[in-house]
Amino acid sequence: MRKVTQEVSQALKDGRKRNVGNSWTDGHIFCLHGNMIAEKLEHGIRLSMAGWPTVTTRERLNGILQTFNINGSFYQQKHDQFFYWAHGAGAGHYELPDYRSWIYFYIYDGKEPKEWHPTRFCGFGQTGEDTYNLLTSSTAAETR
Repeated sequence: MRKVTQEVSQALKDGRKRNVGNSWTDGHIFCLHGNMIAEKLEHGIRLSMAGWPTVTTRERLNGILQTFNINGSFYQQKHDQFFYWAHGAGAGHYELPDYRSWIYFYIYDGKEPKEWHPTRFCGFGQTGEDTYNLLTSSTAAETR
């Protein structure tokens, strides 16, 4: 992870302001070249390429995922954009046909989190309501 990504992602996680080069956060949102690519929510985080499927955008998003301890990654294959979710019943590769849509990561324990920890639910969509249930192995084991 690049140093700029590490510093600004950590500031986002900690709720602090930070501005390094082409990336900045006010502790609530993360912007790259003036485009919002991440936003902390009450019980999670949402990420987007903001219409720019570039190497830098993917690197920043993957850095945010790593900082928030979310086991997934963005990548490109044959000019198409994908998201890889690493664990649980929903593990797999998901094509991202719309580079402007948001990917939501929710902390799914039914109570307000005191600390950030690995997600147990993930979904794609414009509003978060149209989601795929992608459960981690710990949650999948709990539901069996």
